[in-house]
This record gives sequence, structure tokens and C-alpha cells, in this order.
Amino acid sequence: MIELVLLFIVVYVVTVVQTVIAPAWAIGPIGPDLLAVTAVAWVLCRGKSYAVYVAALIGLAADLISPGLVGAGAAAFAVAAYLLLKIKSRLALGDVVSRTAAVCFVATLIAALTTAAAAVSGELTGDWSRVPLRCLGVGLYSAGVAFPLFIAIGPWRTTGRRQLGNKSLAAASALRLPPSGRGRSPKCLRHWNI
Repeated sequence: MIELVLLFIVVYVVTVVQTVIAPAWAIGPIGPDLLAVTAVAWVLCRGKSYAVYVAALIGLAADLISPGLVGAGAAAFAVAAYLLLKIKSRLALGDVVSRTAAVCFVATLIAALTTAAAAVSGELTGDWSRVPLRCLGVGLYSAGVAFPLFIAIGPWRTTGRRQLGNKSLAAASALRLPPSGRGRSPKCLRHWNI
């Protein structure tokens, strides 16, 4: 419960920064998507099944501060978080570079999905030739903003449960401790099918 309250405070502060300070950082029409960085950091650090719902709520906050169709950002954030969870289950996204690449992918995908939703709803008219470059620019800019953040929180969050579980497995095998409860591995190790 406390982590959700802290998440709400972080999303509120990031939303204020996104609306007040981030436009000053924009290079032409390209600016960082700080809410996408927040969603990626949440999904990578927490990675639970409800992370898609949390990302959708962060997307709703992005919808509320941006002009246009409400709900497109929430859907884009949910799709991006779902894909990121699938990628995270197959690849190791523990180091700073891979997390930054994930921010670039997610921010680009969110920009592309919200632009496509605006085009379908009739809100986007004009020249389509620069849209892919703009979406990629948003992704790269967001990744550039996220890189120092991941350097700062990297050592704090990279010693996750999997690494601690493997260390405790090594310690248990070195001591030759029997498995606990009905012939199974200890409860903390069952998550990794050990």
C-alpha cells in the first residue's frame, strides 16, 4: 500500500515536471516523455502482473495533461507495459544500457500508438513524413533523460530477488541443507523452479 502511495506522489511530481519544465527542454516538436520513463521504471523494478494496470493509470495521467483523445495514452501505456513484461521475461534487463534501450522502445511505441490514435480519430492532419522521426526522437530523448536516472537507481534495484535467491541456493547447497516442506525447495526458491 505504501508503494502505491509513493507511486502516486512520484506520478504527480513527474506530471507537474512534464507540464511545466519539459516543454523548455523540447527541441522543436520533440521532447522527453517523463511519464513513459516512470512507467518503464515501475515495470522494470516491480514487474508484477498489475504493472500493466499501473502503466495504464500513468497513461491516463498523460492523457489528462495532453490535448486530444482521452484514453489513447492509457491504452498505449498498457500495450507498451504488456510488451515490456513479455520482453523482460525473455531477456535480462538488469543493466543500465538495456533499461535505457527499453525506455527508448517503450517511449517510441507510446508516441507511435498515440499518434495513430489521433490520426484515426481525425485530430491529426497534415504532413505524415516526419511522424516516424518524431516518434523515434521522443524515444531517444526519453532514453537520454532516463540514462542518468537508471545509473542512480541501478545499484539499488539490480540486487533483486533472483540474485538473492541464487545466493541463498548456493549457501544452502554448500551447507547441504535439506529442502523444507513436503520434499520441495524452500518457498523463496520455488519461484525459480529450483
